[in-house]
Amino acid sequence: MTDFNGTPWSRKDYARRYVEAADIIVPQRRVFLHLLVSFYRRFLGGKAGRRILDLGCGDGFMTEGILRADPDASATLVDASPEMIDRAKERLKDFGNTRFVRSTLEELAEKGIAPGGFDLAFSALAIHHLEPSKKLDLFACIHSHLAPGGFFINMDDCIPPSDSLEDWYVDLWREEMTEKEEESGRKIDRERFIRRHMEGEHHSRLETIGALLKKLEEAGYREVECYYKYGMFAMYGGRR
Repeated sequence: MTDFNGTPWSRKDYARRYVEAADIIVPQRRVFLHLLVSFYRRFLGGKAGRRILDLGCGDGFMTEGILRADPDASATLVDASPEMIDRAKERLKDFGNTRFVRSTLEELAEKGIAPGGFDLAFSALAIHHLEPSKKLDLFACIHSHLAPGGFFINMDDCIPPSDSLEDWYVDLWREEMTEKEEESGRKIDRERFIRRHMEGEHHSRLETIGALLKKLEEAGYREVECYYKYGMFAMYGGRR
């Protein structure tokens, strides 16, 4: 198991800098939010008492979107970073229907999630950090904690089946980060994030969208689908 304290996310300054620049580093972040809320309204809206689970919640950005669309829903947010948990608590302080759990995703896969019965579980830009075998374990754990008919959605990095396609995707990512910098007036070290993406251990944990969809099917999900994909960023999921 990866030692969380040995990762950059354990450092308060790293987590803070990431949150402040998240819309630049992940140009599709707000597209993901729009699609997630649209999905929720289409397939889960209109019924009181919905329960959602946010895995690797960061500062609570995605959960806030859901709760604004459905203030009656309740949310459990999970993250290993104390800094991220604190930021999520601050962001969601006006919502009284939230619960926070400090845990790594690997620990959840091993120990389970309590309580279960979630109508929607989702994760944004977190699960790709797991080893491929651990992803299957986590997908199965999430499946077992969904209510009948409940959904799981993952918004994350993936890799294409060839180096030439990945070169193109990286160039697209670089161009989009540059555009976001110009829009925001904020500068980041784009090449540092690209190097980190391509770094051996990190890159070895990334999988193709085809492999990820197959893992969902192996974990027992039905109606498995890729809802959106742009370059290396994809939104996919399935139903219990």
